[in-house]
Amino acid sequence: MDRQEDPRGPAGPQATNAASGRTQAVLDLAGSSQPPQGRWRTLVSLPPDRRWPYFRQELLARLLVAVTALAVIGFLLAHLISPPPGPRLYLAAFDRALGPEGGQTFQDEAAKSLGMPSGHRDGLVVDTGFIMAEDGLNKLQTMLNSQAVDLIVAPADTFALLAGFGYLSPLPASRTADFQGAVASYPGFDDGDYQDMDYDGSGKGPLAPYGVAYHIDAAAGDGRQGAPGQGAEGRVLVGIVGNTRHRHTAEAFLAGAGHLPGWHLDGGTDKGTDKERRRGVGQ
Repeated sequence: MDRQEDPRGPAGPQATNAASGRTQAVLDLAGSSQPPQGRWRTLVSLPPDRRWPYFRQELLARLLVAVTALAVIGFLLAHLISPPPGPRLYLAAFDRALGPEGGQTFQDEAAKSLGMPSGHRDGLVVDTGFIMAEDGLNKLQTMLNSQAVDLIVAPADTFALLAGFGYLSPLPASRTADFQGAVASYPGFDDGDYQDMDYDGSGKGPLAPYGVAYHIDAAAGDGRQGAPGQGAEGRVLVGIVGNTRHRHTAEAFLAGAGHLPGWHLDGGTDKGTDKERRRGVGQ
């Protein structure tokens, strides 16, 4: 009697292999054409032993990219909503007023005296990179536009120039008596004839108490050894810029600078002749 073939097709291992091949073909087609939600449905519908290979091949890389993108977006949003604090006080030191290498030492000492950190994160920053003969004035103007500078320390001639340009704020009358005759007055900026485009009011304004004079000892450990201008000619002046965002802290610095190592109030010559006061102002 002849054997009849099973109309359902071959049975046994061959049938299992054929079914497995068809399943894999379906999975490959699904992975290449399905949208993300379709891939997740496919993952759920697969037998348990096939879920991890399918997840690793079709979803793992996409999931890692999505998590990384969310982390970056969260980081940027956190910085936009709550940016890290900048300096609490920014001091611009002109023309090596603190010596060629005195900025960092002075920054650390002054920050400790004021009870604040030393550095950009909510602390005191002393920037000695302002040289008038180079690009110091341009740098100052750029930083003033963003209200990034609070105090200026400079030799007398440079300080007179900056006061004449209108960058400094007069000291309040209630505070001038605190500095024991060391307040220095200079002519400020005159903007009375602002309609004349050719008019230069630099140094043509009234005299005003723009700075406090200090003498720094040569052996104070602040890097001034060998720096030019010791004694009376080496006096530095400290003033508050006109658009500071930290006026109270800047005034506290002025009041406490006389207690820094090697710093002394100096009631020297800046109340002298008109020529001395206007020297360097271009008049």
